Amino acid sequence: MLTFRDQLKNDLANTFFNESEFADPCSYTQGGLVVSDVVVGLRKDADYDAIDEEGLISKVLMTEWHIPAADFGDVEPRVGDVIEMVDGEKTYKYEVMPPGANIPAVQLDVLLLVWRVSTKRVA
Repeated sequence: MLTFRDQLKNDLANTFFNESEFADPCSYTQGGLVVSDVVVGLRKDADYDAIDEEGLISKVLMTEWHIPAADFGDVEPRVGDVIEMVDGEKTYKYEVMPPGANIPAVQLDVLLLVWRVSTKRVA
């Protein structure tokens, strides 16, 4: 069976795009231990409405990652995990955290192949 990364490479083999235009290679750390140093995740920014203690609504910018479950092994994403992405000379850190009272990660398909992980950029 092809992995998500293999399928992506196969799909892009005959195009003028490269893998990094669709998916960002990054590392995933949980509890200070590197779970995977070659996670390939599709990411997008998403706005959420947050309600504070006084009932005021504000916008919160989160980054959603779609990451193949195979890249995690037996580990499930949890609050406080860190995704690091290197772009040229810059390193970006994203901390796993849910928007509001939601859970930080959900599996997107019935075959449990892809996680959607909610993060906030912290560095």
